[in-house]
Amino acid sequence: MKDQDEKITGPRKLGAPRLTAPRLTAKSMENAAVHYLGRFSASTKNLRRVLQNRVLRAKRRGAEVPDDINATIDAIVAKLMKLQLVDDTNFANQRTLSLRRRGGSARQIRGKLKMAGISDEQIDQAVGAADAERGDEDGKGELRAALRLAERRRLGPYRLKERKEYRQRDMAALARAGFSIDICRKVTDAADAEALLDDE
Repeated sequence: MKDQDEKITGPRKLGAPRLTAPRLTAKSMENAAVHYLGRFSASTKNLRRVLQNRVLRAKRRGAEVPDDINATIDAIVAKLMKLQLVDDTNFANQRTLSLRRRGGSARQIRGKLKMAGISDEQIDQAVGAADAERGDEDGKGELRAALRLAERRRLGPYRLKERKEYRQRDMAALARAGFSIDICRKVTDAADAEALLDDE
């Protein structure tokens, strides 16, 4: 009998499931939020979603979850906003600048930021700020972004051969990225990228 008790209460073997899941607390949730923000940039909506997913996983494991967990999540997000560890405006600005540098269209950026819970006004400001930082205050930010994407993917003026055969495919790739038909046509048919910017 003693041997049986020792087997039951002895140390858990590596890889064996826990007998009881730990209780989810406000402190553990806050620690998880801070850890996440240390690794990833996030909007308040994204952070709230991460914490809600943590709650769902805890429930599936049978952990004890406080009844007021949603209020706890709201309090954690509010506290981290006050400490400026999560900031929607900063998130929108950084994300927009990163996407613009990679050749992201305003439409694509808007879609991604809307999913992250960013308002239309914040998105407009972020796109304007990103274009200004990149020297695109002349209204050519969208065209420069399309050229950047074309350069990265070897489309239009960056395609080394058989441009005519791939014209429709190149235009479709730019259109799927959210650029207008006019910009898709200009970029795909441009003989020279720099000349295209000079002509505009």
